[in-house]
Amino acid sequence: MATNRLSTSGLSGPATNTRAAAIVLVGGLSTRMGADKASLVVDGVSMSDRVLHAVAQAGITTSVIAGTADVPDAQHVLSDASAQGPLAGVVGAWESLQAASDLDPYDPIVVLSCDLPWLVAEVIEQLVTASLSHAYGAVAHDGARPQPLVAAYRPLALAEMTRCFYDGERSLRRCSVDWDLGHVSVQAQLVADADTPEDLRGFTVEWPL
Repeated sequence: MATNRLSTSGLSGPATNTRAAAIVLVGGLSTRMGADKASLVVDGVSMSDRVLHAVAQAGITTSVIAGTADVPDAQHVLSDASAQGPLAGVVGAWESLQAASDLDPYDPIVVLSCDLPWLVAEVIEQLVTASLSHAYGAVAHDGARPQPLVAAYRPLALAEMTRCFYDGERSLRRCSVDWDLGHVSVQAQLVADADTPEDLRGFTVEWPL
């Protein structure tokens, strides 16, 4: 895998003439959180809507939700694409996007988990820009490791994910280990996922009754 990094301060926005779309993964078991993370309201906004807002702020107008959560702002909701994990969700959502698109494929496709309460549009913009310099796309790097669920993947990567999935692979990390992916260095907090109630300290959380 390529290891060249792009600093968040070195990029000013998304490349022009791109046809990007986004996949937001929802519908996991959320056992450690104790509540559905996608619909959990954090500072007055559900976590899935926070991610979708960042996507929209980055200028991406086509979004697909992979999972069972009811997210009305997205253009498509897949019935249960993520039942077998993130790789299954990405493959199902990509197939849906391709079926709904016209002759020009989406390139790149931003892939995000729904539990990213600190995510900002700038990170997405930088991923889109960096992805166009690499055959498979670009992933965020938090200083410790790459984050495959905060990434912008190109069609070659998505086709390879599909092959991996139908060959029985369920790990996106294992599937992508040898890919030419750019790394976009970001502050760790911006791409930190919220898995437990302790991860949401500092936010006002509306817990379901």
